Amino acid sequence: MGYEVSLTVAESRRTAVVAARTTWQDFPTLWGQLLREVRETTYQFRAPFVIDASKFEAAFGHLEPTPHRDAIQRTVAWYRSR
Repeated sequence: MGYEVSLTVAESRRTAVVAARTTWQDFPTLWGQLLREVRETTYQFRAPFVIDASKFEAAFGHLEPTPHRDAIQRTVAWYRSR
């Protein structure tokens, strides 16, 4: 189970059932999809990333990222208040 899913389950105090139904017949399809995705994202490893947030900060100001735990707590609280 992914990190965000685990946090959400813990915060909501509920149980989660995550299941995948895959058979051996699905393997070629899944493998083909994986290879297509790998080929599509290889550009990320050809050169270093250069990230410049100056245009964003000029438009919106400097923003601090919200930690996952805080975001999930706020989202669950919002959902329960509806």
